[in-house]
This record gives sequence, structure tokens and C-alpha cells, in this order.
Amino acid sequence: MSELTLHTCARLEESYTETRLSCGLRILVCPKDRATYHAAVSVGYGSMDRFARRDGGRTLPMGTAHFLEHKMFERDPALHHGSDSYDDDFAACGAESNAYTSHDRTVYYFSCTDRFPDALTALLSMVSELYVTSESVTRERDIIAEEIRMNADDPWEKCCAAARTALFGRHPVQEEICGSEASIRRITPTVLREAFHTFYRPDNMVLTVCGRVTPEEVCSLVQKIMVRFPDGERYAIPAASPRMRVRPAVFSSRMTTRRPISKPIFCIGVKCPELPVGRKALWRRDLTMSALCETLFSHAGDFYSDLFERGLVSPGMSYGYLVGDSPRLPARLAYGYFDLSGESDCPEEVFGEFLSFVERIRENGIPEADFSRAKRILYAEFVAGFDTTEDIAALLSSYATDGLCAYDFFAVLDSITSADAEELFDQTFRDSQYTLSVVLPSEEDP
Repeated sequence: MSELTLHTCARLEESYTETRLSCGLRILVCPKDRATYHAAVSVGYGSMDRFARRDGGRTLPMGTAHFLEHKMFERDPALHHGSDSYDDDFAACGAESNAYTSHDRTVYYFSCTDRFPDALTALLSMVSELYVTSESVTRERDIIAEEIRMNADDPWEKCCAAARTALFGRHPVQEEICGSEASIRRITPTVLREAFHTFYRPDNMVLTVCGRVTPEEVCSLVQKIMVRFPDGERYAIPAASPRMRVRPAVFSSRMTTRRPISKPIFCIGVKCPELPVGRKALWRRDLTMSALCETLFSHAGDFYSDLFERGLVSPGMSYGYLVGDSPRLPARLAYGYFDLSGESDCPEEVFGEFLSFVERIRENGIPEADFSRAKRILYAEFVAGFDTTEDIAALLSSYATDGLCAYDFFAVLDSITSADAEELFDQTFRDSQYTLSVVLPSEEDP
């Protein structure tokens, strides 16, 4: 068996082991005496990777990664006693299974209370082979087209998508993960096979397991399943160089659409320029910006309280920050943005209040006490991620896929100071980096 590396965290009294099999598969195991097992396979292939070309091949249609996610659950019934879906195996184990696709990865997972070896066998077998026919692709295309239409009808999704387009222009992060009805018509069995053979390889996957298991038990089981993958030289994941304009300023300061809604909704977007290179540096930037946003825009803060008390926003205004990149894309396409979303009869007035608030912070500085409180909130949210086997596996998998150790969170967060936040605030909150996306009720006049 491959050598095991033990990762420990004294603050949480937690630990997990990590190893890499000779076929390239990374395995993380967190033993927990809980009633539920949880396992996840994260594949380094997401919606942004359609620009990665293998052997000089073509750009894949938008939505290919998501389409492939749907097809991975299917199998050849002739080889499985008439069963055409891995869902049958999960159901026989009493396991609940699912999957999702993001910008930079596809994740398959299950939870169960019994027959864990059988469920894990089903999971690893599922991501190790592809069975597609022209008939099944046509059938799935109709299902995904309906999903696309449902997303298009969601005013919140439309508002946020318009904000991303205004911020980044033609950039992989603003493309639809599901694709468009036009793009999925170009997805064929040949396209899916090309994507599968390019990205669905053990050395591009991370398996994370949490439950009443030992690392030795998991590795022994996995080696029996993955024996079909021979050792040897592995070819590199293709890199991509999409021809896209990159600039620090936004592409548009306003985006307005209409939908059949009762009250206008808005999304204020802030583009973050000058992103650092490397996952660890991006992680530190992510935590700094998250602490800054929590300091300035939390529901306990002055900004939200003032808007709510004056009736300018409905309850539940949300905010967040996203930073990311992909090892399959050039560093210049790393992205980061803050968004603030909510309902308001007067979106432009809310935007004006946002601008005024930012200027007050620029003049008076970031309150040290509020920043310290924000860091404690981030600390608490991270610790809460160790409550269940599902949360633990998801958290460890997310960091490991980015090449990071989750336990380093504390050292990174502790190192961030209010001076770091002040510097980032000055770099980010500038007039040239703002956009306002609004969705108005259809019946209103322009």
C-alpha cells in the first residue's frame, strides 16, 4: 500500500490521512465514529474547461462537463443484469447519491449507514467508465434543455448572471454551467467520450471518505476497484488559452432586464483586480475579502440596518465573495468578485447608498472591533463544517482539490490583519470596478 501522510489539527482535535495510489488517485480518509458514511469523488473538470484542447482538438461545447455528469450515472444494461443505472446499486445499499458541476470541478458523492464497501464500489466504478449511445444522449438533451429553461426563468439567477457578464465580459466564469439550448445540441457521444478520456483519470481525481473506516481498509478496497488503471507515464491535462480580453475595469456599469416579478431585484457587483498567482495566495485573498465583506455588510452592521429601517431593502439582503482560478486556464483569467443582492423598490437609491457608505469607510477606516468580530465569525463557520461526515468530507475534498490542507485555515486567517483589509479595500472598491444589475417587473414602464 502507498505511504500514508497524517494531517492533524490540535485546535479541533481532528485528523485525516492522505495517500496517492500508483495509478495517481489521491485518497483522503477521516475516520469518524458516526452512524453515517460519506464519500465523494472530485474530478478536475468543470464548465471553464471547455477551452482546454487535447492534442490540438476543438473547443468543447458549452455545458459539456454538466452533460457528462448526467451521463456518468448510466451504464450498459447488458453487462449489469439489465440494470441501466448506477442508481440501482446505490439504492440497493440504502445510499443517497448525487452529483454537481461547478466552474472548475465535477463532484459525485453518496451517504449511507450500511454496506459502505458496496456503495464505494458503485461510486468508483461509475466515474471509471462511460456508456453513451445516440439515443440516450438525445433523451438527456431534452432533460437538460428543460433545466436550462427553468434557470432562465429564475429572476435571481438572471440578475446575478447579468452582473457577472458586466464585470468580466466574455470570460469562462460567466458562462452557463448547464450550457445553452443551442450549445447542448452540439454535444454528441463523440464529444462526451473525448471529454471523459481527457479528464476522467485517476490522477485528476480526489476521493474523500469520512465514517467508521480506517485508511487501510479504504485503500485496500480502492486498489481492488482501480486495478483496471495501469501504472505508468501520465500525459498532462491540456491547458487552454482562450482569446479573451482581460482588464481591471468592468465591461459595463449597468445591466437591466425584465421578468414577471412583483418587486425589483438588484445585484451590485464589485470586480477584484490584481489577483495574486497561486492557490495559496488566492486562498489568503479569499479569506481577507470574506472578512472585509463580513465587517462591512453583515446584517448586524450599520449599512444593512440603515437600509432596512428606512424600507429601502426587503429582509434577507445577501452578500458574498468568490475568488478562483483553474490550473487548466492561464493565470490572467483568475477571477474574484463581491456581490450584494436583494429586493428593493429603488435599486438606484440602494446603489447610491452603497457608494456613500464606501466613501465613509474610505475616509474613516475599517473599525478594528468589527473586523475582529468578522474573523471570529469566519472561524465559527469553518468549525461548524466538522459537524457531520457529509460536511467533513465536502470540506476536506474542496480544499484538497485546490491542492490545500484544510487545517491551514487557522494559520492563514490568524495572519490576516486589519491593515491587510484596508489595503484590499482600497484596491477593490473603486468606481471603475462597480456594476449594478437590476431586474424590473415586466409590466412597469422603462
